[in-house]
Amino acid sequence: MRVAPRAPFPEPLAPGQGAGPGAARGRRKPGAGVSGQDMGPKEQQRRGSGQMGSELDPEPGPGPEPTIPPHDNFALFLSRRFGRLGGLIGAHPWPFLLLPLLLSGSLGAGFLFLPQRQANDIEGQFTPLGGPAKSERRFDQEHFPTRDSERFSGQRLLTEGAFASLIAVSASGNNILTAGAFGELLRLDGAVQSLAVPGGDPGTQLSYPDLCVRSNGSCGSPNPLLAAVQGEPARLETLLPQLTYPVFGSSVFMGTFLGGVQLARGAGASRVQAAKALRLVYYLREDEAADRERSLQWLENFLKQDETFTTPSLTHPELWYSVAYFTSISRQEEFEGNTRKVIPLFSITYFLTITFSIISCLRVDCVRNKVWVAVFGVLSSGLAVLSSFGLLLFCGAPFDMTVASAPFLILGVGVDDMFIMISSWEQTNPKNNVENSLTFFHSNSERYYCS
Repeated sequence: MRVAPRAPFPEPLAPGQGAGPGAARGRRKPGAGVSGQDMGPKEQQRRGSGQMGSELDPEPGPGPEPTIPPHDNFALFLSRRFGRLGGLIGAHPWPFLLLPLLLSGSLGAGFLFLPQRQANDIEGQFTPLGGPAKSERRFDQEHFPTRDSERFSGQRLLTEGAFASLIAVSASGNNILTAGAFGELLRLDGAVQSLAVPGGDPGTQLSYPDLCVRSNGSCGSPNPLLAAVQGEPARLETLLPQLTYPVFGSSVFMGTFLGGVQLARGAGASRVQAAKALRLVYYLREDEAADRERSLQWLENFLKQDETFTTPSLTHPELWYSVAYFTSISRQEEFEGNTRKVIPLFSITYFLTITFSIISCLRVDCVRNKVWVAVFGVLSSGLAVLSSFGLLLFCGAPFDMTVASAPFLILGVGVDDMFIMISSWEQTNPKNNVENSLTFFHSNSERYYCS
């Protein structure tokens, strides 16, 4: 609430001057008094009751001039500059029409580098670049290096590693630790290890034994029980009375390999009597860049052949089991797949937004019709996306799939600004020429942006 300025105190009277009517700043000439007809009823009541006060009371002064806030000064400065820009556009329209198209077309050539600039690593996108966790991990990798091809240990992994995991669950809920079920599991293991990818030399194929991690010169087993039976399911019958849980053979932890375990009662409380699920884990080498690339290809081939692992045996229906699989790149694949599924939906939203923007600018009056203004307003948003993204790709910035929705946001902001500009254009005088109208239009539009 703004407070009215306080009335200044009257100046002191000079000696010899009285306080009569002739001594006041507002003295009246004889006969120039205010009649009762000139006064309102409240004024007459105040004078009659003696509350009016002296006629010599000074009148309130004008008060100090209001100061303009700094942000208003800046807004006024921008308004004038935008007004000059509008006048320049009205006087010379062609350079402002052709140069943005040429500039956007030139910068849009940066999309040629899009296949090489795509970066969809989840860790790189959702973790800070200079985070302390990454520096501590590099310290551990430098001082405690691991050799996947010589002395691999899953407990010493500093990363998630490169692996494929299968969990076989008995379909009927029966015991999976039988000779017949283990025969099916060995068939599943053979199908996984036979998967191959192209090698470094032309015509060569690399299977899992060529890419697996090694310890003591041998390939790591996907499950200790598979290594114990040595490819013969009948050996499980002799191994089962000696199988304990959760530690087997005083050194192997079975908690990550068996599920739904049922232990025997009595003295041998840790002996396994039955189990409903069994897990197979296939680790791959990733010490060198070439090893990581081939392991990645093998995992991608594994995901493509998932039906081979999940199809039950038709020869032994009583041994059917369901298989769930997971790999170290499953999250990445699902993330990219969801992004690819969402992008077509954004195309529908683009169409609806553009259609609404154009239809809402239709007018019955041909002079006030703003269809072409809406069309070029939407086009300017597209040029902004083309120019900005193309420039970043030219500069070598990685393109993350998470920013694929950014064009829709830019379109929304551009359409909002377009409606503001159309509202400002509606306030121009139709009798003005184009240059004056654009001057008023740009200077008035700036107020909306700075408000």
